[in-house]
Amino acid sequence: MADDLCTCGSGKSYKECHGVSSPPASHLAPTFTVQKITEAQVPPEVLLEFQQIQLLEQERVKKFGQVRPEISGDFHGYKFVAVGSKVIYLPSDKCKFFTDLLIAYVPQTFGRDWFAQEIAKPADETHPVMQWRVKGMTFMNAQPPLADGIYGAKPTGPLLAYLTFAYDLYIVEHNAKLDPRLMERLKRADQFQGARHELFAEATCLRGGFDIQHEDETDGSRRHVEFTATHKITGQKISVEAKSKHRPGVLGHAGTQEPHNALDLPSGRIGRFAQTCDAILV
Repeated sequence: MADDLCTCGSGKSYKECHGVSSPPASHLAPTFTVQKITEAQVPPEVLLEFQQIQLLEQERVKKFGQVRPEISGDFHGYKFVAVGSKVIYLPSDKCKFFTDLLIAYVPQTFGRDWFAQEIAKPADETHPVMQWRVKGMTFMNAQPPLADGIYGAKPTGPLLAYLTFAYDLYIVEHNAKLDPRLMERLKRADQFQGARHELFAEATCLRGGFDIQHEDETDGSRRHVEFTATHKITGQKISVEAKSKHRPGVLGHAGTQEPHNALDLPSGRIGRFAQTCDAILV
């Protein structure tokens, strides 16, 4: 009612106080005060909790690098996970470990159409990521459950390749650095190897405490590196050019795969590579 006391605590009726069209500024003042206190005035249990949080954060950074922490929560039987600006959700009973998220993350990121196109291809013509996924999940599904009902085993090469790729992709997107052009290259088998190596370089720099700045590759007036990495603490800048040697029959490239004992990188190329690494420090 208009004659009731105003809820702001002024002691006046609502009509005479905040019920008017333009109440005095003094009536809108907050009813709380802010006071700066010293560390000695902070309750011991609060300090202890803060110290424990700091220790946990130090351990996380030591293990995973200078990247954003995982952001997730459970609600009504589902696990919700934030990855950059998007949210992925899975049934909680199917997302007990972070690797469960990674297995589902790649198809959701590459898109339903891409996934359907790859599934329709003969097994030996599919994208390298799809080959890793199929071989990895076939191996996982063949493992017997442990005593607690959880499935666990030492990963095979394809499974490890799939999970490390998914994790690098997650790191780059979760830290808001996933370039749409890189994403399109990753989807194409004939461009995957170079794009995968660039993704690895970006994820490694992010974990190392660098900020990433992509160059405008639409500018044809000069040559471009993949990205510039600036260390957040020292300010050191590194221009990064990611290169990966193509081999026949490997990672989406046509041809017959060479025997392992035939693989070689001449010493002269190693020397030139080292000189290039020194030259890109700016």
